[in-house]
Amino acid sequence: MLILARTVAKVSAYTVVGREAARLGAVASAAHILCFQLGVVTTQVCESTAIATQTLLAREINAAKPRAAVARHIVARGLQIGGGAAAILSGSTLLGRRRLVTSLTTDPAVQAAMLVVLPAVLAAQVLKGAAYPINGALMGGLDWSAAALSMWLAQLSCVGAVAVWSRRGAVALSLPNLWATFVLLFVVQCVTGLARILSGTGP
Repeated sequence: MLILARTVAKVSAYTVVGREAARLGAVASAAHILCFQLGVVTTQVCESTAIATQTLLAREINAAKPRAAVARHIVARGLQIGGGAAAILSGSTLLGRRRLVTSLTTDPAVQAAMLVVLPAVLAAQVLKGAAYPINGALMGGLDWSAAALSMWLAQLSCVGAVAVWSRRGAVALSLPNLWATFVLLFVVQCVTGLARILSGTGP
């Protein structure tokens, strides 16, 4: 039930931002969809890191004699690999952004919109690369309630920021600002997840 609640929080945040991007018009909507799909591709390796972190941590915790130092090592390595891989992939994407954007769409207006928002997109992906193994550590440690709470706090932060910009009108609710809410989403996930892990109060 807690994992379902966590999934609902994540999907609803993506849905709200996608809806607002669609309201900005066809160009913004197309740019948003392409950037979102690009983000999915660049973070697949980070998802595998999260799964590995979750599996290794669960195995260590359920061992006959769990070793705290080994558990800490697993979490640290997950963060290093996930965040590092996302940073390398995002950096490479940023360097070749013009060639990449022109390979994804031939529409000049969509290309221009993507180039404007791409730095925020890639910042979100680096943070997502760190958030994945942190979430994996929470779930590997059987800390389902903290994993769900962390995601809901992130969702409320993201959707709340969207609501604030929505009240300010179309000028404030731009595509870069919408992607800034995704950055906020992953920042909150990282901060709350790490705080829970470092507190030593979980299962």
